[in-house]
Amino acid sequence: KPNPKIKNLLEKYKEIGNKKLNNIVCVSDILLDGSRPKVRAMDTNLSNLLTDAIRWKVNADISLQNGGGIRSSLNKGKITIRDILTVLPFGNTLYVINLKGSIIKSILDFAAKIPAGKGAYLHTSGLTWTSENGIPKNILIGGKKLDLNKVYKVVTNNYLASGGDGYKILDKFKSNGYDTGFTEASVLREFMQNELNGKISSYPNKSRYIRK
Repeated sequence: KPNPKIKNLLEKYKEIGNKKLNNIVCVSDILLDGSRPKVRAMDTNLSNLLTDAIRWKVNADISLQNGGGIRSSLNKGKITIRDILTVLPFGNTLYVINLKGSIIKSILDFAAKIPAGKGAYLHTSGLTWTSENGIPKNILIGGKKLDLNKVYKVVTNNYLASGGDGYKILDKFKSNGYDTGFTEASVLREFMQNELNGKISSYPNKSRYIRK
């Protein structure tokens, strides 16, 4: 039989944990769309929010996020820690890598060929681009044309940095960077609280990647 003292102690910690998970992070007037069909095929307000948050945390030039890492939407109303962990359940951490523009172009060469519906579908912040017939075009970083010889500060998650979802080129250059230890979930929470002041009235869903 379970030791009643241990059982009571575990129940106490479980109660404390549940209370923390129910802490309100933010209040949103809108649905933040993280639905599987959307985030694996197009930019949404939630994918834009997440990529903006991780870029903000480390002051990177650009951020890269796979659609498959976004697992749920955030409904209109009160957003709790539990809700954020439902969106980002994997515990992925921010990984910073310094990459030349030519390497970023190679990453986009790969991303441009990913069909809609795949978890590898790429979301970005600080970077806008177009693909036509699987070829990247109109690549802008910070509103300026990509410089193939310039070194940019890039942030992604540790899953992609390790070559996940087919991004082997990131794994190849992983040694040019470091794992920050910051989880995506904690960074999104921090961004909502500190940069958005705990209130979301609207958030842009404008496409940063246009496929033709």
